[in-house]
Amino acid sequence: MVVLKANGGERADIAAGQTVTFRGTIEVPPGTGTVIAAEWDFEGAGTFAVQSPVKAGLRTATVTITHKFDKPGTYFPALRGISQREGDRETAFGRIQNLGRVRVVVK
Repeated sequence: MVVLKANGGERADIAAGQTVTFRGTIEVPPGTGTVIAAEWDFEGAGTFAVQSPVKAGLRTATVTITHKFDKPGTYFPALRGISQREGDRETAFGRIQNLGRVRVVVK
């Protein structure tokens, strides 16, 4: 499960050029593995180019990051949490991905 907040809520209304603080929590049920990665897509393009470090062996990880939006518009930033049953960060197999999204309205 991934829960994401922008400036503490499910929606942030900001001015162009203003910074938003994102806080996400990634949780894996007992017996199903550990969190191995946290990846961000601020523009909603599906690229997930930015990563936050996650300590090895955690079933629950909280990550925080800031991002500035320069252009007006409505954005749907996402946090992709990835878990793996054995906690293996190197393998491409057995990965489970989930998304948390918020709305950011830039005026």
